[in-house]
Amino acid sequence: MLRYAETILERFPSDNCRERFDYALCNRNHRNISSLLAETDRIFPIESEVRMLRDKLLKHGRLAEAYGCFVKKENESIHRKDREIWLCHLGLAYENGKLNTVKYYFSSQSQELFQQLHGQISTEYDALLEHADFVRKNTGAAFWMVGLDTGKQDVKCKIYLRRYKDLQLPVESPFFSDGDTLSRTLFRVRDWYRMHPEVWFEGTAFGLEPCGRRSLNLYFTRNG
Repeated sequence: MLRYAETILERFPSDNCRERFDYALCNRNHRNISSLLAETDRIFPIESEVRMLRDKLLKHGRLAEAYGCFVKKENESIHRKDREIWLCHLGLAYENGKLNTVKYYFSSQSQELFQQLHGQISTEYDALLEHADFVRKNTGAAFWMVGLDTGKQDVKCKIYLRRYKDLQLPVESPFFSDGDTLSRTLFRVRDWYRMHPEVWFEGTAFGLEPCGRRSLNLYFTRNG
């Protein structure tokens, strides 16, 4: 049986009609994940192209075994297929009481596994990986997660980075346009961060939709 370790409810103060639940998945084996996906597809049907994109990400985890990404506990037997599971979190977003987005999060201890995504999933992930490599080379950050937000007909691809030395994202990357909203927002957040030593900059999520719309999420945790 699949269990949920952290269940986080996020409500949006400015909009009482929106809620989001995030679940950290435990007991991740092939059978449990298959049952979970079957249930999410039942309660929230998505377009076949969106499902194919999600399934490509799931299958990509088969590379994980080659890199030894899944730690085998002492005296625990892990089936070969179970080592291929790198789906780690699931998010459910509601608006006006109706489920409108299912969010999938994939993670691995292997930085190489993220690199192997290039050319395997979609042009959006290729563009995000190119930007992520640029950021990593200029900041020392590391891959954190791969995300996929699925609406009934739309989708957003995401790459997460963490372990930055400071909130110094290189706006010279093609991901940013000089003077655009993302760049201006980032500069304002930098100023805010310098005035709040009680928080720690945890990481970022760079998002890209097929229509070309970009997004940037910044994550902070309480320092100490």
